[in-house]
Amino acid sequence: MRSIAVALTFFSVGVCAERINGQVQTFPYQAVVVKDDVLVRSGGNEDYYPTLRLKRDAVVTVHRQDPGGWLAIDPPAGSFSWIPVRYVDRVTPDAETGVVTEDDIIIFVGSDFGEESSVWQRKLANGTQVQILGEQQIETVAGIRSMYKIAPPIRERRWIAGDAVVAVDETTREADDQDPFKLPSRLRKHRPQVEAPVAVQPAPSPQLQRIRQIRLEREKLAEIDMRFRTMLRDNPAEWDLQSLEAEYNQLRSTATWRPVAAQIDLRFPAIDRYRQRKAEYDDFKRLTSETEQRDAELLASQFGGQRSAEDVVTTFPEPLNVGVVNSQGTLLDLPEVSVDGTGLTVPNASPAAAPGIQPGGRYIGAGVVQQSPDGDYVLTSSSGEKLAQIKGNDSVVLGNFIGKPVGLHGKRWYREDLGSDFIEVSGLEPVRIRQ
Repeated sequence: MRSIAVALTFFSVGVCAERINGQVQTFPYQAVVVKDDVLVRSGGNEDYYPTLRLKRDAVVTVHRQDPGGWLAIDPPAGSFSWIPVRYVDRVTPDAETGVVTEDDIIIFVGSDFGEESSVWQRKLANGTQVQILGEQQIETVAGIRSMYKIAPPIRERRWIAGDAVVAVDETTREADDQDPFKLPSRLRKHRPQVEAPVAVQPAPSPQLQRIRQIRLEREKLAEIDMRFRTMLRDNPAEWDLQSLEAEYNQLRSTATWRPVAAQIDLRFPAIDRYRQRKAEYDDFKRLTSETEQRDAELLASQFGGQRSAEDVVTTFPEPLNVGVVNSQGTLLDLPEVSVDGTGLTVPNASPAAAPGIQPGGRYIGAGVVQQSPDGDYVLTSSSGEKLAQIKGNDSVVLGNFIGKPVGLHGKRWYREDLGSDFIEVSGLEPVRIRQ
């Protein structure tokens, strides 16, 4: 009991001493700004980003003094805060009042000096009313977000340096003068006013600089991804995967945000897969090119003359009305003669031939016309081996030539889906295939 009594005695003496020396202040109190262009900040030291400037003679309400001489004040006129749009129910589109729709919604301290939004003090409960001052898209770590600019909620504070203000009330001013770390108020208040230098725009806070760097990295990644997608729509022969991979590697080496680096790492396996596809495509093109060249050489040896591989897949000169029925509804009955060394015979020109027939013209293929069970037409050798799938245009009646040897005019190319050559027939003539 004696120790408690002693402690209480010392406590009472200490309080009295503080009161005698004028050390005890009553909060809140009014103070006037005695400097030019004083920065008000979002926290109690210079590491916090500034929110606005105050002119000399502006009056603020001080609620407490923090270590380092920083004073917590009511947000001055012109102050604002941010709240995500998705957490506010606006009664009408032009209503100036909104209602918070969820609990524990964080309110960020706004700034006149950029899209600062990394400092928060208050959480608002469901049903709290807010005064809406405007709407804006601002940058956050999570990306661009829609925010309402609102009046600072109750009990949200700003901070000002203690040597920039003087208490309006004389008693409070005297108590403030007892602080050994402060310049006496009479010297602060009556400090001669000199022409203030041009106010310098405060640099973005480290947090905002970080957000902007993240945004740039994400935009660069999206730009490379877009080129990747566009490239894949082109012919695989035109894919420049090596250059694309170099761009991803460059961004990977400079990325400062871990999620961007992790996303880039996911692109490399995809590039490897498309590199394999391109290699397969290049092999296929090489093989088909060699096949076309061999076909061209074979046709050249059969019909004479020199022909390139490109000739195989282009349209050949063709006769008019060949491979169609005549006016009597019967096939053209043309006598045939042997063509030495070709393995084929072609019809002789005769009075019975339809106008425009060109006996001995260049053929894109020759064989026997057959019809598969599913109704498609195929060209086979005399031994029944499939040579190509064929389809006639509007002037060709393939059904009239089933089981007959013919020479074909038209276009010919290889189709992967069929696994064989395909001939679009624009004309055909009866031939005799030598055994």
